[in-house]
Amino acid sequence: MELDKYAKLAAVEHANNDAMLNGFPIKSEKWKKSYNEYMEYATSTMSVGRKNPRFQLNPIAFTELHYPDIFGPQGLAARLAAEYTSHEGKGVPPDVIKNRILAAVTSLVKIYENSVLGNVNTTKGHKQGLIDNNDMSQLQLPKKEGMSEDQYRIKKMQVMKHRVLRDLLTNLVLESLMPFFRLSAKDINDILNSMDFDSNTIENYNSPIQDEATAPSAQFPKGGSTKVSMRDKFIEKLHARMKPKFMAVSLRRMLIGRD
Repeated sequence: MELDKYAKLAAVEHANNDAMLNGFPIKSEKWKKSYNEYMEYATSTMSVGRKNPRFQLNPIAFTELHYPDIFGPQGLAARLAAEYTSHEGKGVPPDVIKNRILAAVTSLVKIYENSVLGNVNTTKGHKQGLIDNNDMSQLQLPKKEGMSEDQYRIKKMQVMKHRVLRDLLTNLVLESLMPFFRLSAKDINDILNSMDFDSNTIENYNSPIQDEATAPSAQFPKGGSTKVSMRDKFIEKLHARMKPKFMAVSLRRMLIGRD
């Protein structure tokens, strides 16, 4: 099954991030393994059946239509793309940023579908062409053979509900991203300064300042360091300030006015 260029771009981003986090070179064997694993996953998580024409739609074009403030020509992704800075200089094609945002959102939505809703959003196996009904995800419209009109109508309604839920979850995540991306560089510096993050903190950020015995409240991962650094204390302080505020946010209450 030939996946579209957006799935391939997402696979490259996934492998690049994996390389950065785990310290192996880009284009190495480990990088290729990570890329291929993502492509395998993308093949099994297509939201519609093989040969269904909806899969041929450009997902970026669809999001541009419905979320112009994020994916449109003057939207968030275009502005981020223009300012994106790397070793190659400033600016990347807008589709690069659009794809990265959409890939990240889709991954989060699929985790929620699997875990919280208990929905099966993967297909079984990787065979070409039409697949058996029992091997489809719950977002795929099954073949009608063997069903009565009423049975097929009920099954179709179940699939449509899963697709409606996918669109709802995607919207929730996209809208939730906007407050983050609306933060300016000045906002970030002001927040940092409010945390007493000064030059001394920067200079000694990774240096141990205490050991476990003198800081019993600190959390030490199994097999990790038994020293408390300035970084540990800073993250602890961030949690203490931010977590209560974010935990108090209720999307349910925000959207329907009650708990």
